[in-house]
Amino acid sequence: RQPKYLQKDFKSFDFSNLKKFWWNNNKQINEKKIVKENFNDIKIRLDKFKSWLNTNDSSTIALISHGTFLSQITGFFLENCEHYIWEY
Repeated sequence: RQPKYLQKDFKSFDFSNLKKFWWNNNKQINEKKIVKENFNDIKIRLDKFKSWLNTNDSSTIALISHGTFLSQITGFFLENCEHYIWEY
């Protein structure tokens, strides 16, 4: 969902760093045609996230994502709804 809709539902979170179509490489989507990311797109997104982690000065970050994406970061595959504390 776009940040303006997320902000309405999750008032205590800051979505100002998200672009309008953040989940689709900021490309507007046709709701009737969903385009899947290829492996290279996922790798680019993963590298960007890792770079952001390296420059972020927060002491704790809560990350909710898909298990496959998280396993590429942590090297650990999570079960459905499992949590994992990862020290980066």
